Amino acid sequence: MNQTEKRRTPPANCLGETLRHWRSKNDWPLKKMASEFDVTEGTWSRWETGTRSPSVEHLRRLSVFLHVPICDLLYGRCSRCPSCGFQDSPQAGIRNENSKSARVSS
Repeated sequence: MNQTEKRRTPPANCLGETLRHWRSKNDWPLKKMASEFDVTEGTWSRWETGTRSPSVEHLRRLSVFLHVPICDLLYGRCSRCPSCGFQDSPQAGIRNENSKSARVSS
């Protein structure tokens, strides 16, 4: 394991993979995305590799831009988010019956 891998946190790895996925899927050049979010190409690249994480404000903007909840950006749609109750599921975004929102009665 190299030094860069040691420094990455699971959310940073997931976020980087998610950003790279969306950028590739939509054929968005790295330069365009960096410009869209007012960061340098190097900063965007570090977000994608997981060596740096965006600020809270950038996470909010990414969530709005990609139409993806922040917890999905950080934890992935197939991982369990500790705060909202997403769990491993082939149906991305399905909340489990034990999640906070499922416990709220009508």
